[in-house]
Amino acid sequence: MGTRTIEERISVGDEAKRLLSNALFNSVLNACVADQIANLLTTTPGSEFGILAHSTLRGLDNIKQNLRVLENDAAMARKELEKRS
Repeated sequence: MGTRTIEERISVGDEAKRLLSNALFNSVLNACVADQIANLLTTTPGSEFGILAHSTLRGLDNIKQNLRVLENDAAMARKELEKRS
């Protein structure tokens, strides 16, 4: 998680959690995913456009996964902070 302080890890993780629970944010991501799936369905497998659509889908999934990692890191940072107290 880089060189963030415990407080920064908590703050960033809390924001990640907020985004993951935000209906509008999820709607935007879902619309982007749907667009790329539609692109995949209209391309020839292995074509440049198909590879781009697949890569974009993976990127969108990585965003969600990384937000979950940040959310989990905030929980761990809170536990670290509690141990120090």
